[in-house]
Amino acid sequence: MIRILIIGSLVLLLPMSGIAVAFSFPGHTMNLTERLGWRMAGFHAHTVEVMGHEIRYVSGGSGAPLILLHGFGGTSANWSGIASELSEHFQLIIPDLPGYGRSSRLNDESYVVAEQIARLHAFTEALGLDRFYLGGNSMGGHIAAGYAAENEERVQGLWLIAPAGVTGGIAPEFMQHLEDGRNPLLVDSLEAFDDMLEYTFVDPPAIPRFFRRQLAKDAIDSRPFLESTSLAMLADPYPLEPKIEGLKTPALITWGNQDRVLDPRSAQTFADLLSNAEVQFIEGAGHLPMMEKPEVAGRALLEFFGKR
Repeated sequence: MIRILIIGSLVLLLPMSGIAVAFSFPGHTMNLTERLGWRMAGFHAHTVEVMGHEIRYVSGGSGAPLILLHGFGGTSANWSGIASELSEHFQLIIPDLPGYGRSSRLNDESYVVAEQIARLHAFTEALGLDRFYLGGNSMGGHIAAGYAAENEERVQGLWLIAPAGVTGGIAPEFMQHLEDGRNPLLVDSLEAFDDMLEYTFVDPPAIPRFFRRQLAKDAIDSRPFLESTSLAMLADPYPLEPKIEGLKTPALITWGNQDRVLDPRSAQTFADLLSNAEVQFIEGAGHLPMMEKPEVAGRALLEFFGKR
């Protein structure tokens, strides 16, 4: 949902002069910190042109390819905490979906799920991937499940983390906010950014104030795009029920038991639709369990796919 970066331990390494620069140029410093964090973890950034879009992605690790897709309003950085848990067993490929992060955003393009599935397919072909594992959180899980339904022969296994896409999947509290004309995921102030953190995490991450302000500014700047995209997705919803029913691809469904955005009870809906699925609930986690509980989530994935 948000652009949480690899900043915790790295910030502690900044000398006083570095902290002064961070205060003066938080956006630039944050981007450098993110890139340094990925590089220290053995990942490298790449760009590929797909269907008129420049898609930026990071990759690292070894083993079978595993593509990970972030959710609405997120970026590849949402996977930074869990990447080290998986990189010994998978070649991780983590894109910023078109429209998000450092990938291109074209004003005359649509970013609904069906269009993103088409771009994902072109992305995998551009990288020469014929068979791979595929995971996604929230909107990313919606895209991943839809892609697997349309390309079953290419997806070796699915990891759906609090996925969107089924009827009644929105948590009751969140639905009430939407009916009242308020989307807690759309930010228009620093206070709203803090509220969004509280809404998506059980235990929100500690973010230095100068980075927090920059993250809030980025979220505010992205609000018009996110608002128009959310309305477009409501108008063109791509329901998963008729597409994934009976899908034989092995699937692990992971859900934070305190998710306030998408209803954890939807995990059973997915399990009933898919032919070969297992459900994992993570205690003390919200909508982003791969960020809040990376060790727990990563260990379960490796066990499910027989990598440990």
